[in-house]
Amino acid sequence: MREESLGENNSIVICRHCGHDLFDPQDIFSFESPGSLQTKNNTVIGSVRSNVQLLQNPHGYQFEVVTVRHSICAPQGTWHSSHSWFPGYSWKICLCPTCHTHIGWIFKKVKPSEEDTTNNSFFGLILDRILEESSISQLLVTPKSYRV
Repeated sequence: MREESLGENNSIVICRHCGHDLFDPQDIFSFESPGSLQTKNNTVIGSVRSNVQLLQNPHGYQFEVVTVRHSICAPQGTWHSSHSWFPGYSWKICLCPTCHTHIGWIFKKVKPSEEDTTNNSFFGLILDRILEESSISQLLVTPKSYRV
């Protein structure tokens, strides 16, 4: 697995479903999974570039995922170490704390390092379930009947 820190952005990333704040784009980083079906380097949020990984769960569902150091999503359930996309990490499903939409997973090291705590835990968030707050105005369209 390779790690790479990325650039800065002054926006915030929100839940695509309800608009709840989830994380700061400065927390996006690239952390590759050896189980990735496909990895592409994309501009994810504003000018922040990151690896977007196509990951598949044991049921065949595929997700485009970005990795994030911190998020205020709400972890649910117990820790699972089986079927982890990141060897050495266990995982929990992570939901939006407001609307409870599944937005990704939290991963934590099974054997955390006391010397280097950098990647003891992180989040893998589903790209199509998050949105940069500043891009909302581009999505809103005024109906022709309301235009003057």
